[in-house]
Amino acid sequence: MDQDTFREQAHRAIEQIISYHSKLKTNELSVLPAVQPDYLRSLIPVSPPEKGQNPSEIQDDVESKIIPGLTHWQHPHFMAFFPANFSFPGLLGDMYSTAFTCAAFNWLCSPAVTELETIVMDWVAEMIGLDEAFRSTHSDGTTGTGGGVIQGSASEAVLTVMVAARERYLNSLVPEGADEDERWEIRGAAYGKLCVVISSEAHSCTEKAAMVLGIRVVKVAVDPDTLAISPLALKEKVKELKAKGWHPFFTTNTYGTTSTCAVDPFEEIEEALAEFPEVWKHVDAAYAGSFLVLPEFKPDAQKWKGYDSFDFNMHKALLVPFDCSCLFIRERKWLINALSLTPSYLRNPASESGRVIDYRDWQLPLGRRFRSLKIWFVVRTYGVEGLQRHMRRTLECGEYFSSLVRDRPDLFVVTVQERFGLTVIRVKPEEGGDVALGDRLTKEVARRVNEERNFFVTAAVSKGREIIRVVSGSENATKESMKVLFEDLVAKVGEVRKEITA
Repeated sequence: MDQDTFREQAHRAIEQIISYHSKLKTNELSVLPAVQPDYLRSLIPVSPPEKGQNPSEIQDDVESKIIPGLTHWQHPHFMAFFPANFSFPGLLGDMYSTAFTCAAFNWLCSPAVTELETIVMDWVAEMIGLDEAFRSTHSDGTTGTGGGVIQGSASEAVLTVMVAARERYLNSLVPEGADEDERWEIRGAAYGKLCVVISSEAHSCTEKAAMVLGIRVVKVAVDPDTLAISPLALKEKVKELKAKGWHPFFTTNTYGTTSTCAVDPFEEIEEALAEFPEVWKHVDAAYAGSFLVLPEFKPDAQKWKGYDSFDFNMHKALLVPFDCSCLFIRERKWLINALSLTPSYLRNPASESGRVIDYRDWQLPLGRRFRSLKIWFVVRTYGVEGLQRHMRRTLECGEYFSSLVRDRPDLFVVTVQERFGLTVIRVKPEEGGDVALGDRLTKEVARRVNEERNFFVTAAVSKGREIIRVVSGSENATKESMKVLFEDLVAKVGEVRKEITA
């Protein structure tokens, strides 16, 4: 493809993308696709083409074969999981990132890739009110000992810091002067007794990271009212494990759990674990961390100033396209100690001077994309005020939907306090119905809503009971969408009650 052909096809692709997002805003597409598993196999040849094809044909196939199989996460009726946002400024950043493609494993590979990431991650830390310990450069211009790095996802982030925590802990067991054999014998003996302690509501990413590393996971029950972990229960569990010869070395505490957006009591946890400084404390704020841009939430960021690491996904709510998970660490040396490996072909004067950051030492892969461009474009285009307006609209949509369901206590129960735009509800059985009947009603209503493909909500389980989660963080979200969903739920409850109790 030459430049002229690229220009022609790129213009067409841009128009396709604009048309696609226009159709989402005007509700011309169903939020869920009407396809069955393996639908694409019957539409695409089983073998690759021997000769190159006209790019126009490929773009036609995007329209006719790919888009019909998409779940439209930016649709105003997408109310499931958590948002995966898009913005045109973020798309521009991604386009430049692809155009400037490079592995970017050290500063020398492309100085701008490293330096822009350092700058914009400090911007993000300031925007959300993180303690200066988590910044690469402090507000007075001095170099910090922490900093931020862009990861692919919260799962990737927690695995990365768990490796750092493991190395910090195991190396602390090795006495000074131990030779190589002794060092590995001590580490090996302890490894089989390592364990991670989390709440029963923590996201599965921590458990998966431990699974990858071959480490035991111990879960602590949550408070039945707040669904947050009990600091006392966490402390007692760590004590109990240590008394039995185990090595608890890592815990994840959550700012906005997946099921209900519950918030763990960070300051009380830090106090409870004060006698166990060897336990790495990680904050998972994958979705809710975006709300820290709002003045009323920003003080929450100071609650984990004594924590070791913090992560949230700008690609969920803050208008940066996937993937862009922002990991901040208080002491960068723990990442570097655990992950730095410098074969001869990676050595260069800039890296060895100690004056630059090589982000390969802050992550598991060697190569990395120019993801900071997305943040740079989005933050500069919207400004902090524009991002705040977007997050406030998300809150307002959630509060509006919550008010609608609370006005119908004959049909719905709001199971937990509405937080961060998320409303969690159960369908209420008619007078005399038991909780098991409520479970059946709730599950069936959610199934029917999704089956019609006009809306997409999440059916889940919390405290052993069926629930429906509703959250709308799309830039296309409106109160009108929330009202239409509410009316649809009311109609479905009437239908299902009549059928099940007949």
